[in-house]
Amino acid sequence: TGVGRSHASVRLAPDGTAELLTGLFDTGTGAHTVLQQIAAEVLGLDPGRVWVRIGGTDIAEEDSGAGGSRVTHVAGQAAFRAASSAAEQLRQLAAELFGWPETDVVLRGGRIGPGERFDDDAVPLEEVLRRLGEPIVGHGSYETDERHPEQTVSAQAAEVEVDRETGQVRVRRLVSVHDVGTVINPVTHRGQIEGGVVHGLGFALMEEIGISPDEGRVGTLSLGEYKLPSVLDVPPLETILVPGGHGPGPYDAKAIGEASNSAVAPAIAAAVLDAVGVAARDLPIKAERVLALLDEAAASPTQASAAASPRPR
Repeated sequence: TGVGRSHASVRLAPDGTAELLTGLFDTGTGAHTVLQQIAAEVLGLDPGRVWVRIGGTDIAEEDSGAGGSRVTHVAGQAAFRAASSAAEQLRQLAAELFGWPETDVVLRGGRIGPGERFDDDAVPLEEVLRRLGEPIVGHGSYETDERHPEQTVSAQAAEVEVDRETGQVRVRRLVSVHDVGTVINPVTHRGQIEGGVVHGLGFALMEEIGISPDEGRVGTLSLGEYKLPSVLDVPPLETILVPGGHGPGPYDAKAIGEASNSAVAPAIAAAVLDAVGVAARDLPIKAERVLALLDEAAASPTQASAAASPRPR
C-alpha cells in the first residue's frame, strides 16, 4: 500500500450539507466518490449531501496525488480525520444546546441526538447548525513514508484458444480472485479490477513499443500503430472477492488498483503452454511468436519439451 501525504477539510453549512475540500485530483477511478462516502459515513449523512471540492494550493494544502495505491489509504484517512473533527465539534455543541451527555451523542440519517433516546429526541443537523449561526470546519491530515505491512493477494486464471495454423491466441475467459478489506464503493472497486485486467490483457497479447533495429527509432508513435484492447478483444470477466485481513485505509479498506493486472500475462502464458505445449516467455504473445515456437517444437520435439518445462526457482 502506497505512501504519501494528504490534507482535507470538511465544512458543515447551516443547511445541513457538507463540503469536503481536497487537493487530490480524480483520474477517473472514483477517488472523489470514495472520499464523499467516507465523510458521509462519519457525519451520518446521505452521500448526496456531501460535496467534494478540489482546490489548488491557494486554498488546499499540497497532496501527493493519485498513484502508487495510495488514494483510499492516504487521502481517505485525511478525509476521515477531517470529517471526524467536524463531527466531534458538532456533538459537543449539540450536547451543550440540548443538555445531552456528550459521550452519548449520535449522528445518523442526517439527524443528531442522544443514543439511548435517538428516535424520540433526535433533531435535524440543520437545526443545530442554524442555531449556531456559523459553519463548523474540521481539518484532517495524514502522512506516512512507510508501506503498510498488509499485503493484497491476488490470483488469476485464463482459458485460451490457440490456432495452430496461424499462432493466433484468443482469450475465452479470465477469472480474477482478490483478497480485499472493506470495499467502500463496490462499483468503482470492480471497475478498477476489470480495468486492470484489460490492461494486463493488452500487455500480454498486443501492446509493444516497436523500435527500428537499424536506426533505433520508435515506430509506434500513435495509437494507430500502438494497439490497445478494444471491446471486441475483451473476453467474459469473472471477479471473485475474498474478504480478509485489515487494510490501512478507513474502515480497513485495502488497495486494489495495482494488484488487478499483475498475474494476467503469466496466466495467459501458462494457458498457452497448457493448450499447445509451447512456453511463450516474451511479451506480447503475438501470433508470429507463437507460430515460431510451434514450428520450432515440430522441428525439434526434444528441445521444445525442455524449453516448455518450468524454469528452476
